[in-house]
Amino acid sequence: NPLINSYYWEFSDGATYNTANPSHTFADTGRYTIKLVVNRGEECSDSLTTTIRIYPGFFTGFTHTGVCVNRTTQFFDTSTTRYGVVNSWRWDFGETSVTNDTSRLRNPTFTYPSAGTKNVTFIVTNSVGCVDTVRKPIDILTKPPLSVSFKDTLICNGDSVQLHAIGNGNFTWTPATNILNQNTADPTVHPTATTDYFVRLDDQGCIANDTVRVRVVNFVTVTAMPDTTICIGDSMRLTAVTDGLLFSWDNSSTLNNSDLLSPTARPVNNPTVYTLTSRIGPRCFATDNVVVSLTPYSALLVNRDTTICFNTTAQLNATTDGTLLSWTPTTGLNNPGSLTPTATLRTTTTYVVSTANALGCIS
Repeated sequence: NPLINSYYWEFSDGATYNTANPSHTFADTGRYTIKLVVNRGEECSDSLTTTIRIYPGFFTGFTHTGVCVNRTTQFFDTSTTRYGVVNSWRWDFGETSVTNDTSRLRNPTFTYPSAGTKNVTFIVTNSVGCVDTVRKPIDILTKPPLSVSFKDTLICNGDSVQLHAIGNGNFTWTPATNILNQNTADPTVHPTATTDYFVRLDDQGCIANDTVRVRVVNFVTVTAMPDTTICIGDSMRLTAVTDGLLFSWDNSSTLNNSDLLSPTARPVNNPTVYTLTSRIGPRCFATDNVVVSLTPYSALLVNRDTTICFNTTAQLNATTDGTLLSWTPTTGLNNPGSLTPTATLRTTTTYVVSTANALGCIS
């Protein structure tokens, strides 16, 4: 404001400031009076006095249960205060279609007449004068949230498996045969044949359903890949087809992860036998193996470096027990596909010769 020439702040703890926006650290809790004077000592002067309360440690919040339309939603105040006591509550449940969606109880209930996201406002005070407001959206649904940790699993005949459902309310699983703890979120089942287990969640009369299939087999099947040969020093991926759930390959020191169904192998012994154990349960497993043989690279010798005069010819020589692929570059060569081409050159050139064995290992 151009009419204000000066500011003077006076705090009841003795501090004074001559700036427009001072910052101040209070030494203790309590009620403090603050006075602001503008244009102090001038003809056009004015002042304002206010009281502030310094009581840190006032934390407000709430939780709720019940998320279904036309069913009771229970709200719970979780506010705490370090000084004084929490002494008043004011709720606005965020239901725009009605006008009676308010309460002054600490832990009220409300029945939402429509589904959707409701923006709940919660105002809390304590006995030393602190006031705080919490705003939080909650989702009101046509059925309670329900999920299962897996939709399909496999066991061997005679084994059991624990199912797991996620939600809030009362659980019921069917069929009631070969099942323990039927009315919990985590029953244990031991069917003798493939069975679909249906879970029903009842949240104050609000119902949701889901299904888990437990497939039952009498034994594990596993077929490892055919035996193979690779070049010495190379790596390869092991593969297998199995209905098992847990896997373990031996010779783990040459694998990137022996617990994978398809790990990467870098064998060092010739040959190396990799055995896969595939399990469904502790008593139900099968094994198969794959033999990986190693083949050396082709032997390859070339003549030593040589020197020739400008634009004259040199004889290149290579010997190998493999198949010649090529000389590179082909510049100046009369026959790049020969073991003994001649090179006519006008500049120093390095030639590289490549050969391969029957497996295709390139030297």
